[in-house]
Amino acid sequence: MAATITPSVSVHTLGVGDTVAVTVLLDPQSETLNAVRGVVEFSSSTLTLESVRETDSVVNLWVEEPHIVNGNTVAFSGIIPGGFRGVLSPYYDGARPGVLFILFFSTRAEGMVEIRVCDASAFLHDGNGTARSVPDATISLTIAGAPIEPASSVLIADKEPPEPFSLVVSHDPSIFEGRSFLAFVARDIGSGIDHYEIKESLPSSDVRALVRQSGWRTIESPVQLSDQSRESIIVVKAVDRARNERTVVRPPERSVPWYWQMGVWGLGILLIIGALFIVHHRNLWRKRN
Repeated sequence: MAATITPSVSVHTLGVGDTVAVTVLLDPQSETLNAVRGVVEFSSSTLTLESVRETDSVVNLWVEEPHIVNGNTVAFSGIIPGGFRGVLSPYYDGARPGVLFILFFSTRAEGMVEIRVCDASAFLHDGNGTARSVPDATISLTIAGAPIEPASSVLIADKEPPEPFSLVVSHDPSIFEGRSFLAFVARDIGSGIDHYEIKESLPSSDVRALVRQSGWRTIESPVQLSDQSRESIIVVKAVDRARNERTVVRPPERSVPWYWQMGVWGLGILLIIGALFIVHHRNLWRKRN
């Protein structure tokens, strides 16, 4: 059997103004997969996408994090290093589907609505990335009357920052024309990652001051590094949808050029000489008066 990517909900009947969580599940069907991609389509006249959560995803590295396109489509593409054969547990036999991500929708109007996973593919963990077609999958919802469950009871309050994550610097002829780039992925248990920001700066003795300074730019992973010499400190900030932040710092891979260091030392020496000059002349002035 072919692998499947299916949407799933706990309730199929809702009221206008309700919030519904749609879990998108990956079932490898006894094969080992290391990558997936596809889209989720929905009716934007009936549903509004409020947020996406990848907290418990079996995907370790998102090439294209689930995001809305054209107002009614969620596109996604991710890699599972080491492969995924299903969720195993000592409490049941066999393997079960794993979570790719969860979509939170609010209902806007009465009627029947379909949520469909389509144009999806899965790739085998066989060393060749052999593609497997994935059949379309659809669920139907009925929206009628007043809200059945308040939206606030579905969405989870998030007061915790994203989990610690690593920054990997690499280069590949097929990415950014061989220039050095930065890759990373962060997880957030509560509300999910909203966006990332980066800052590159020459080494500073006070990293905390560097973090507080302006100059951040919003990025996605992977991102081409501005400083290809790798003489700068890299600081990346992960911000979740509740605006909690996690900041990670990566030191330079190369030492600062000797002429830059000489410039710093030279400036320090000039400041010391200037201070001594001022003190000396102040003492002479005091003796004369």
